[in-house]
Amino acid sequence: MQDSNERLSNLPSDDQTIWLVLATPAAMCLLAIAEMPYGYYQLTRLVVTVAALVGAYWMNFKGLLGISLVIAALLFNPIIPIHLEREHWAPIDIVTAALLIISAWRLIESKTHEDHHDGPSI
Repeated sequence: MQDSNERLSNLPSDDQTIWLVLATPAAMCLLAIAEMPYGYYQLTRLVVTVAALVGAYWMNFKGLLGISLVIAALLFNPIIPIHLEREHWAPIDIVTAALLIISAWRLIESKTHEDHHDGPSI
């Protein structure tokens, strides 16, 4: 079984960084549901891809959330873009926004849980 210290070793020390990295692209996904200039969608692809990969890295690319973030990164990647109609992107944007928010919450919860249950180092 994986040691929880190993799991959290690559997390930033402050919760605000986790929220900034994962909640900003979540908000961008929700804004992308509205009609926006094409450049906004290109920027959203880049930001979501980077954030999803960072989130997956923080989760050591493991678990359902870690794997889901990698899938989101592949879906949004700007290098080999997947072209879908707007009506198909809307549910993907909503699910991705929820995935990013849940990931941030779970990472912070895990980090907080670990911080409060550390015993003395021997």
